[in-house]
Order: sequence, then C-alpha cells, then structure tokens
Amino acid sequence: MRNSDFDGQVILFAEEEYLPYGRPPLSKEYLVGKKTLRKFTRTYDDASALNSVLTEGSSLAVVGAGWIGLEVAAGARQCLVRLKIASDTPRLLGFAI
Repeated sequence: MRNSDFDGQVILFAEEEYLPYGRPPLSKEYLVGKKTLRKFTRTYDDASALNSVLTEGSSLAVVGAGWIGLEVAAGARQCLVRLKIASDTPRLLGFAI
C-alpha cells in the first residue's frame, strides 16, 4: 500500500507478538512447495525457526561466510543437511579477519 502512494492509516490485527516487519512473502508458489522460504538469523526466535526445518536430507543455502553464516553451516552439517555457502569474499571469514 505504501509503495502505491497510500498515505492513510494502516491498522493490523494479528495474534503474533511481533510486528510484521521482515516476514517472508507467502505466495501460492511457496505454499504448494515450488518456492523456497528465506530465513534470517538475527534473533533467538529466528534461530529457533531455522533449527526446526534443518532436518536430515534437507537443503540449505547460506549467504555469507562470516562468523554467523559459518556457525549456521556447521550446525546444519551436524544435522546432515545438504549445504551450499555463497560469499562475495575470496575466502571464508573474508571481512571478519
């Protein structure tokens, strides 16, 4: 609505305890399993949600080869998750060290 120049008041009714910022888009493609869901690890709840889908045989793409991304990747491998790491640095921890 804001992208369409709507400047009125927006009221949201929801049972979640969190504000709706950063929610992944729920499309028909996602709901029928044809589109992947993006998850971010910024909070404990984010990590818990990610942990719930890291099951043996599932796949995960980690974007970023910093400390957090590599910790997520290590945990995923312990759960026997197929893994890909993408980074724009020439080496692991490229910006961190």
